[in-house]
Amino acid sequence: MKSLFKVCSCLALYLVLFACTQNRPQEIPTATPEPAVGHIIPDITSTAMVEISTVDSALSTSLPLPTFSFDSALPTSLPLPTFSFSTPIVENTIPQTPPAHRLPDFELAEIPGLLQSALKVETLSSFNGHGLQRISGWSYGFQSQSVQWLDANHLLLYPFAGVTNMADHQVAATYPVVVKLKPKSFWVPHIDPESDYGRSLPLGSSQLGVLIVPEANASVSIYSLDGELKKSYPGKLFGVSPSATKILVNGNRWIDLSSGKVIDFAWDQTYPATSFFDYSRPYFKPIWSTDETRVYACCYLYGDARTGASYGMPYNEITIDGKKVDNYFLLEHFYGNWVLNGTYMLPNWGGALDGSPNFISLFDPALKTYRNLSAVLGLPYSIENGSPPYCGRPSVKDSGRYVWVDCRDGAHLIDLVTFSSQKYLSLENDHQWSYDSSILDDNWSADGQYALLNWDDVERILSTNSKELNILPDGFNRLWHPTESKLAYLSNKGQTLSILDAQTVSVQKEIILPTGFQEIVWSPDGKHIALLASDSSLWSLDYPGLDNLKQLTSAMPEWTHPRYASNIDESLIKNVVWSPDSTALAFIGSTDIYIVDTGSNP
Repeated sequence: MKSLFKVCSCLALYLVLFACTQNRPQEIPTATPEPAVGHIIPDITSTAMVEISTVDSALSTSLPLPTFSFDSALPTSLPLPTFSFSTPIVENTIPQTPPAHRLPDFELAEIPGLLQSALKVETLSSFNGHGLQRISGWSYGFQSQSVQWLDANHLLLYPFAGVTNMADHQVAATYPVVVKLKPKSFWVPHIDPESDYGRSLPLGSSQLGVLIVPEANASVSIYSLDGELKKSYPGKLFGVSPSATKILVNGNRWIDLSSGKVIDFAWDQTYPATSFFDYSRPYFKPIWSTDETRVYACCYLYGDARTGASYGMPYNEITIDGKKVDNYFLLEHFYGNWVLNGTYMLPNWGGALDGSPNFISLFDPALKTYRNLSAVLGLPYSIENGSPPYCGRPSVKDSGRYVWVDCRDGAHLIDLVTFSSQKYLSLENDHQWSYDSSILDDNWSADGQYALLNWDDVERILSTNSKELNILPDGFNRLWHPTESKLAYLSNKGQTLSILDAQTVSVQKEIILPTGFQEIVWSPDGKHIALLASDSSLWSLDYPGLDNLKQLTSAMPEWTHPRYASNIDESLIKNVVWSPDSTALAFIGSTDIYIVDTGSNP
């Protein structure tokens, strides 16, 4: 026994020493900083533009995020490192949302200058004839899921650039940069720090080819994608429509940027700008109809730009089915979807400041009241804030007719024309009910006739025509075609790509892939599919034939690590996005942005 104890003790000591050696940070070779190339163009209407010449280098990785103490002196510029492809990456140096304590506490006014000193655009060696560019030099990295193509030649990016102080904590903040690929240049909009700093402004309109920028002088400016000032509107920016062709300024002025049409809603007659309703509060996001002419805003404000009709319902006059309610905070919500081509607005509770009613509601702008769908359908309900909910969050396609909602007694598919419902009973004895909808908002087909959902822990497809709920074949990363009722997905450890017809719930086309893939992305025109392999290489093929398979980039083991609790590799590449003309892909690799030419015909 003593011998066994000694053996175990030695083994434990060995494991501790081995773990310590494995936790040592890997040494990264020192690189000679590469000076910025190009020249600075004078400010153009509160913007700065830099033209960068072409630099040839091998595809590389970046330095880990540097750590600054908040009381240390800030650097005047950042180094521009260049490493060979063999440079090792420490495991924790590729965060897509770095902790706030790892970012310097920059002053907002410093950020444009620092970005100008650091950022560069490079042309890298091509792979299989596919050109490759890199946007680098900013070692803090870029916000994941924020790469936006403005057109085929311009990108809107959000580099991490400091911290934003919240009520009880700090979060990583970003600052926008517009990059022009040909000729290589970029410009930095000067945004209003009180608008939406660190969140999602400014916004670009690919339809109009402009950038919408909230300025520090309480105005909203419209710039060309190259930084030329086109027009300015006085007032604070309150909202931008999904297409970024309409805006709301000063809370109640609706402006069509393409036609110049202006409609003043009568909201300030109900809630003056000096009241508790503060138009600059970032969580007051307008809910736009599909045609972007009707708007609902929290709380209880409605406007129709087609007719000019608008009103604000005072808090003490809120009604449900025409009957006044005492608990007016009950129906406060900041999210929702317009349904039936803008006839009603379906609230979607989910924000921290939302109410929590125990019934399914529907706002009727014509009658100026909320309708109680739970009562119409004969479901239990209670008009009490904070009471245990009977049904979860509803899901609907924008402008759609059918609503899916998961309740304690099963699920219901609600027809908003007939106000009737189809009930679906769980096959499980203990129904795993959840407040969150089993259908995600982006899991409806383009025509709204089909939806993907998880029911009884099984992936299924719902048909609003036949009302059938069919089990799907095994697979993952299921994505709807942009315009057709076709579903693409991966299976067999990512080595099989299948196309499923939603109407027949049958596989229409299927191919075996040369390696394992983890992600697919449809092109905007629906003619191509990008594939991200587990070894971090990017590929593409054509639809509907699933032919012309091409490898666009080499395998990148530096950006690959084992998936948690498995022996399967997983790529660390993030945010693979097609260009609007479907000829290029942008993605985040480590702390840089890459753009690869797919060779596809626009």
